[in-house]
Amino acid sequence: MKDEICRSCIDCAVTRCDNHTSNRPYPAFCVSKQVSDAQREASLQQYLTDEEDRKLAQVAAGIESDGYRKWPRVQETILFAKRMGYHKIGIATCVALIRESRTLAKIDRAVPLDITLEDCKPKPRDEAALFALLSKLEMGSLIKRLDLSGEYQPVAQEGEEEENAPLPEVRYVEKSIDELLEQAGEEAVLSILALWDKEDEENLNLLAVCAGEQIILHRPQEGALYEQQLIRLFNAPNPKVTFDCKSLYHWTLRRGSAIANLADDILLSAYLLAANNNGYEIDRLCAEYSAGRRAEDDISKLP
Repeated sequence: MKDEICRSCIDCAVTRCDNHTSNRPYPAFCVSKQVSDAQREASLQQYLTDEEDRKLAQVAAGIESDGYRKWPRVQETILFAKRMGYHKIGIATCVALIRESRTLAKIDRAVPLDITLEDCKPKPRDEAALFALLSKLEMGSLIKRLDLSGEYQPVAQEGEEEENAPLPEVRYVEKSIDELLEQAGEEAVLSILALWDKEDEENLNLLAVCAGEQIILHRPQEGALYEQQLIRLFNAPNPKVTFDCKSLYHWTLRRGSAIANLADDILLSAYLLAANNNGYEIDRLCAEYSAGRRAEDDISKLP
C-alpha cells in the first residue's frame, strides 16, 4: 500500500488564488478550502495576541503590496528583514550553491543607504566653516582655487598655555642601557633617538635614550652583548617615543624582536601635521614647534 501523499501549493496547477476572475475550481487539496472555521479563528487569534507573528504578517503584506512581481526575491527578503528590524540573516546553502551564496552574502552585507533625490541637490556652501576646515588642514592651494577668504582662529588645545613655559633640564649620565632601565622603572616614558650609518643601515652611529631627567648617549659597540641590551631596551614595557620607528622596526625584526609599547613617533606625527613639508629633520622640528629639552652638559665633551 502506497503512503498517502500530502498535497500542497507546490502541486497546484490552477493558481485560482492568483487569478480572481477565473471560474476554474480550486483543487480539492487547496488549503484555503480545507481550513475549518475553528482553525481560521485560531489563526486569527494567534496574529492578534502574538506581537511577533502580528508584525511578521503585517510586514509581509506590506512587502507584497509594494513590490510583488516588481522586486526580485533577494530585494524582497532584504527589505523584509530591514522592516522587521532584523540585524542578522542566515543563509542555508550547500557546496553546489556556494557561488550563489557568496554573491548573496555580498549583497546582504552591503550598507543600506537611505537617500532621496532631494539629498542629491547642491546646497549653498558654508564658506566660513569650509575656510576654517581647509585652513586647519593646511590646504592653502585649495582655498585659493575655491576663492575662499577669512581669518582662521584655531581652537586652543589642551596644554597650549604651557607652550612658552621653560623647558625642563636634563643631564647626560654615564650608564649602561640596563642601568637606565632599572633606575627609571617600567612607568617612565623612554624617548629614543637613533642615528644610522648612511652607507649601512644595519649599523647605529649614535643612540640617545632619555628617561625622566637623565639621558644616556652611546656610540654603539660591536658584539652580541651590546646587541642584547638594545633588544632589552626595545622590548621593555615602558611607553616609548621614537624618531623614525620604521628604521628601528627593521633593525629589531631582523633579529626576531620588535618594539614594545610604542606610544608615538615624532617623524610620523610631524608628517601628519604638515604633509607638504620638504623635510622633517629633528633639529628643524624642535625649532618649528618650540620643543626639546636643554642639557646641562656640552655634548661635544662626551666620549
